[in-house]
Amino acid sequence: MAVRHNTGTEALLDQFIGTFKKMLHDHEPEKIIEKHYELKDAVLINRATKEEIPISGFTLLGKLTVKNNNTKREIEIMDEVWLTMKSLFEGNSFSVSKWGIIKKDGK
Repeated sequence: MAVRHNTGTEALLDQFIGTFKKMLHDHEPEKIIEKHYELKDAVLINRATKEEIPISGFTLLGKLTVKNNNTKREIEIMDEVWLTMKSLFEGNSFSVSKWGIIKKDGK
């Protein structure tokens, strides 16, 4: 399907739909968005049947739906390196995690 403007230029209906789809991403998910395209003296052309229908515009309605199709789960195993320090003066042991958390070890 295509739209022929009164200037003689043609645009595929897919171009309007593509622009509309991109616009949906500017709005919150699941909110119904309406976009009206005003076309003066335009013609809707059915490429398959060669039929031409005069139109003054059309309206697209849609909403952005977010789907989580990620069935792949990744588990990242990290080696936790602990630095054990001996206190020179008190004889205590401390563990320091890679995040900087200091924990006193039991004797």
